[in-house]
Order: sequence, then C-alpha cells, then structure tokens
Amino acid sequence: MLPEKLPLSAASAFADDLLPLFLSRCRSENTRRAYRNDLEEFFGLFFEDGRLSLENVRSVTFAHVNLYIEHLKRSGCAENTLRRKIAAVSSFFKWAEAVELVDRSPVVRLLVQLPRASKERHIVTLSREEARQMLEAARAHPRTGIRDEALVRVLLYCWLRRSEAAAMNFEHIRKIGAHYVLRLPRTKKGTEEIVKIPPHCMTSLERLAAFYGEARGPVWRSFSNNSRGRRLSAQSIYNIVARLAREIGLDRRIGAHTLRHTGITLAVQGGAPLHKVRTQARHADIQTTMVYVHQQDFLDDNAADYVHL
Repeated sequence: MLPEKLPLSAASAFADDLLPLFLSRCRSENTRRAYRNDLEEFFGLFFEDGRLSLENVRSVTFAHVNLYIEHLKRSGCAENTLRRKIAAVSSFFKWAEAVELVDRSPVVRLLVQLPRASKERHIVTLSREEARQMLEAARAHPRTGIRDEALVRVLLYCWLRRSEAAAMNFEHIRKIGAHYVLRLPRTKKGTEEIVKIPPHCMTSLERLAAFYGEARGPVWRSFSNNSRGRRLSAQSIYNIVARLAREIGLDRRIGAHTLRHTGITLAVQGGAPLHKVRTQARHADIQTTMVYVHQQDFLDDNAADYVHL
C-alpha cells in the first residue's frame, strides 16, 4: 500500500520516472496499460525525453493541458477518447498533488477547456434479427465456424468484454450444481468475478474443446498458418466480430463490446429483472444498468410517436 503522503526524500528515489509508482496503485492490467499510453503521449508531446520525471511533472501548467486538448482535436480524436485521455492526465496529477509532489494539479476546470460530456449515452446494439444473422454467418464459415459461433454465443449471452474473452481458459469453466459458470480472473474491477454460461453456449464450448482435442488452455485460438493454436488477442476478437458484421451487411462500426451491449439490451427487452441484469453484466453502479432501460424506454415510447398528421 502507498502512504497517503509521499515524503520528498522518498520521491527522489523515483525522480527519473514517476510512472511505475503511479501505475502500481492500479489493480487492473488494462487500466495500467491505458494510463501508460495516455501519459506517455502527453509528456512525449511537450518534453524531449518524454519521461514522467519529477522535474517534468512540476513543469506542467494548465497551458500544457489546453494545448494537448487542441492537439487531440486537430488530430481528429473522437470526443469520448479525448475525455478519456484528459481523465488519465487529471488522475495522475490528482495523485501527484495528494502525495505532495506538486502543489496543485494543472487540470483545473476554470483554467482548462475541458470538453463537455454528453448527458445522454447512446449504446450501439444489434437487433434480435441481426444477432441471429451474425450467429448464422459465424457458423457458416467453412474454416473457423466452430470457433466463431462459440465466440459470438459467449459474447452475446455471457456479456464479456473483449479483454475478458481473450483471457478465457477452459480451466476457468466450473460446474455449480446443475449450472456452468465462467470464472473471470481479469476484470475491469481488478477482482475475480463469475458469470453464468447458458446450456447452449456450453454445448458450443464442448464442441470446440473436442475439435482442439483438449479441454484446457486458451479457449479462443488462432487458425492462421502463421500462429495456429496460439491465444487470440483482444484485438483479434474485435476483428472477428467486425468481419462478421461486414459479412451480414452492417456498415456501422461493430465490435465485441457491441455484442455485450446487445445481450444486455435483449435481456431488458425480454423483461429480465433489473437486479439480475446488473449481476450478469457485473455493473458496479446500478445507474450503468439503468442506461439500457432509459434508452429502451426512450425508443419504445418516444414523443415523436404521438405526432399524427
């Protein structure tokens, strides 16, 4: 555990690079990776050595943050990505202020032109028919169908994030009574969680294990000649879903997380109790689950539907 206040004598031991010390407080590997990339980009833009040294950190002002925001806008950075990057910089400097490495964080709302967050969050999902078509397209692939069908099923029904799916091993599957569950050792929260595996998903996974000739090791493996048998990366899982979306004629951006959103939305449409949706989705905050309910209510009973000419 880090002390609440970091004495300057202790800080001097990390004077050349404060990043490892900051990242050590993050439980999730994905969070550490995202913070590292964003902070290295920020400091690399303004300092020749690009390091998070004590000297560089103390040199940053609100003007640097504003210039960084303008740089991101000019480079065509999406608004959500821009907010995430600024949040990473803000989080680092709040930590630096808390341990008394800087007097005050330079990310001050009155001085920094922070982008306004949209009050409404729009969730991209597939319709029930589009989800069926994607399953059929996955199953029909002559070479990878047995894997791709199982993958789409698991993403749709177990509501996994792509990093969680990429980390799946057959050893993570357990039977509890009459039900199968998937143990997730690497999650967004940084803690171990479990989700239920519906019977039809389990059937697809058993078929895939039989194809591999073993029920151990990575669940999702490469079929390519160059890397056959190796674990698929999170990006490869995204690419598979994106390819299937193109095959069924979807021109919007579809990825693995779209299938998570779709499964949750279909559960809400099907009348699943809110607390059960939250449990399977593993939302830390019930308000995150409510976003799906609000979007469905907005679309099902919209004021525009009452206009008749």
